[in-house]
Amino acid sequence: MNLRVAVLVGTVFVAAAAIIGCSHHSSDSAPACGPGTPIFACPGVPVFTPSASPTSAIPANGLVAARHKGCDFGQQLLHYLATGDNSGDPWYDQNFADAVGVTPPQARAIADAAIQKCDNAVDSDVSASAAATSAAISSAAAATSKAQADKLFEQHRLAACTAIGGRYDTQWGWCASTVPGNPSGKAGANCEYSSVKFDGDHITPGAIKHEQEWYPGCFPNA
Repeated sequence: MNLRVAVLVGTVFVAAAAIIGCSHHSSDSAPACGPGTPIFACPGVPVFTPSASPTSAIPANGLVAARHKGCDFGQQLLHYLATGDNSGDPWYDQNFADAVGVTPPQARAIADAAIQKCDNAVDSDVSASAAATSAAISSAAAATSKAQADKLFEQHRLAACTAIGGRYDTQWGWCASTVPGNPSGKAGANCEYSSVKFDGDHITPGAIKHEQEWYPGCFPNA
């Protein structure tokens, strides 16, 4: 091959290569789907899955600090809003799909609001739980106080009845005579029918006087 033919062949090869390269570029043109592009903006194109770490997607400056561990998802949310990658958690798609691709300031505002909403919900649950616990404690304390008061009431009645020589009948709630028979001999004054009524947790002088008149001797210690 002489020099002229070689130059001609080389020229044709370069021209052909240039034509092939141009054709390849024009046939492969497609919508660009990547960071900052809404998740549904490129029909038929797979969602971009970034290889960079979440913190490199959008700077995290300005995010509020989560008060509860379960609400510390700010970085993951920023990553999702920048890339559309939910990292396998559908919660992000369910709540924030429409906001994918917003500007960094908007993304930080969305993340701040989500963190604060989560913290407030946890605080509300904690408050409700504390209130329920407090109510249960108060109820238990009230029940204990009532039981103690009832026990003291019964003790007072027992002491008052015993003091006049009677027997406290808890079934009927009165103080019955323990004296057998009819010591006075008065007709119808058998002591088995004699009992003193209580006024609250004590016995009044009037109640004792009544029994002494109608059932003499049935309460010898009165």
